[in-house]
Amino acid sequence: MNTIPVPLTLEEPSKYWRAVEPASVGVTSAEFVALRWVPEGEYTPTLTVGGAVRPAGVSAEGLADEALESFRADGVSATVAERKPFGADGLKGIMQLLDCELPGVPDRLKAIQVIMSFATSNPDEQAIVVNTVTCTNEQFPTVRPEFASFISAVRLDEERLSQAPEGE
Repeated sequence: MNTIPVPLTLEEPSKYWRAVEPASVGVTSAEFVALRWVPEGEYTPTLTVGGAVRPAGVSAEGLADEALESFRADGVSATVAERKPFGADGLKGIMQLLDCELPGVPDRLKAIQVIMSFATSNPDEQAIVVNTVTCTNEQFPTVRPEFASFISAVRLDEERLSQAPEGE
């Protein structure tokens, strides 16, 4: 998973976040990466967005398992602490809270993944978008509401969607 399969409008969640090139921070499983400003020497919270086109029959739990494995491919050791499905206004998905460890980082980390599923023009497929934020346990009370704000602002870019060639 590394390309966003539908045109989205993405905005950094606050003035403390800035978008960077994924490769510049060693992320291979995302197309969009933003870093949060923190004092020097602290772990830098990371927000990533990636995705893929998957068969329509893959369950929300199956998509969450795939997102977890993709996250682990970036070198993170992660276990699922909680999973919750959601769905409204034609958008469905699953949220998972992860307990994580990253080599070279002494602090325990938390991650939230929000996996969104969008219908495509092909009834046999679904477009999946995986939004992930990672931070330390101590940063979590600050980062969690910022990520919630980010998620609430994610929208399909209807203008670009209507301009996409047939089959995209």
